[in-house]
Amino acid sequence: MVNEIYDSSSQIDVKSISSKLNLDYEKLHKDFNSKEVERTLLSEIELANSNNITATPSLVINDVVYVGSMPYKELLSKVKLAHKRVKNNKN
Repeated sequence: MVNEIYDSSSQIDVKSISSKLNLDYEKLHKDFNSKEVERTLLSEIELANSNNITATPSLVINDVVYVGSMPYKELLSKVKLAHKRVKNNKN
């Protein structure tokens, strides 16, 4: 499946892929072309540009940018630390 998506020599057949994944193609198509999705994507692109994010995966937690994948436990500790900082700032 991944090869079908990333094979640059062929056009992506979203309908076929959605069928293989048991997704509702009509809903997927409608949602993908919605103004809500467009606004969300533009907002995410703006956030990435404003933080000089040029790689995926990247994650922003309370204005701190983390580039690259990380183990679950490391991610969890960063989220907990961010939560603690926010909680302390409210007091």
